[in-house]
Amino acid sequence: MLSRPMLFITLTILLITVIAISTHFISSSYSSISNEINKLNNKIDYIDTRLHNITRELEELKTITLNKTRNKTTIIYKPIIIPCSQDPSISINVKIENITDDGTLLKFRVYITNNGNTTKKDLLLVIITYDEQEGYKTTIKYIDEIEPGITLRFDFTYTQPTITRYYICVLTPNKP
Repeated sequence: MLSRPMLFITLTILLITVIAISTHFISSSYSSISNEINKLNNKIDYIDTRLHNITRELEELKTITLNKTRNKTTIIYKPIIIPCSQDPSISINVKIENITDDGTLLKFRVYITNNGNTTKKDLLLVIITYDEQEGYKTTIKYIDEIEPGITLRFDFTYTQPTITRYYICVLTPNKP
């Protein structure tokens, strides 16, 4: 058996070791959480920056007429990449169909294809609708990554009676 002083010293060393190991794990966990928070903040900054420029960039796009329903013309900007972030390896195809017989609901089916040789990361699919009564509304879908040769499909539903314009684009990160 250990004497009382030896037992006290042994328990003290054991306690110090446990505290040191716990402190290491806590600081390691804090560092990991802090890194994840920084990554999320960077993505939020990226989204804010890209959206800030959308209005100016949309002015540079050409319009085409998609369909005419009940004497109303629906206009959509060509589904292309916004000029400031040109990446010819990303293509967009859009199919718009009426969900209801009276044409009050539209379904947008958006296909995004990576035709390049490398994985594309941090993309934003942006759909801006213009409603005659409520003005502009923005729908944003964050795309973490898309592998080469892969096509992703996204479905969105909108109310038709007062929406007259749709703007669709994919924003890619600007590379220096």
